Amino acid sequence: MLRQRIIITFLFLPIILFLIVRGGWLYVAGISLALGLAAAEFGQLFRRVDLRPSIPLLVAGVVGLVIARFQLDSEKTELLLAGIGLLSMTWHLVDYDRGATRSGTDFAVTLAGIFYLGWIGAYMVELRLLPEGQWWVLIALPVVWISDTAAYLVGRRFGRRPLARRLSPNKTWEGYLSGVLTGTLAGAGLADLYGSLGGGVEVAG
Repeated sequence: MLRQRIIITFLFLPIILFLIVRGGWLYVAGISLALGLAAAEFGQLFRRVDLRPSIPLLVAGVVGLVIARFQLDSEKTELLLAGIGLLSMTWHLVDYDRGATRSGTDFAVTLAGIFYLGWIGAYMVELRLLPEGQWWVLIALPVVWISDTAAYLVGRRFGRRPLARRLSPNKTWEGYLSGVLTGTLAGAGLADLYGSLGGGVEVAG
């Protein structure tokens, strides 16, 4: 699994770097693709525990919010989020009428996924729009990869206490805490490194 992650990262690294440096619609398209795939995986994750979130709505809602964050002002983006919520509610009411027994929970999961991946994930777009935004993205993404790798390695070797036994039985508290620690240290180190290279970022304090 780790070898596969490393191979995939290095295969896509030139494309990722190009999109970050280029910015604009190409960068937004890359973020939309990544978060859209994450939304589909989010939906499949809950389907494994016999829930039925709407994967099409998850993907469409997440991608729509990413694009809106780039193209629209905050007021219009909030209106879009409200519209997505109403559409999700209607979808799951129809699903209930067709025989689904846990539509309320399914609706909550669909909405939570759209907010978690779409609303929060779209801040990767706002991060790139900041002055020296490419440098901030070049901090954020490696921090995610480093913390994820540390969580995987430590959890696999030392993990004893399950974090979410039903949703993801291999995740442990030990892995989670190691990911938080290494991510924090990596973020501070990268900010200091890029700042010394003239990247326009610095660690406060």
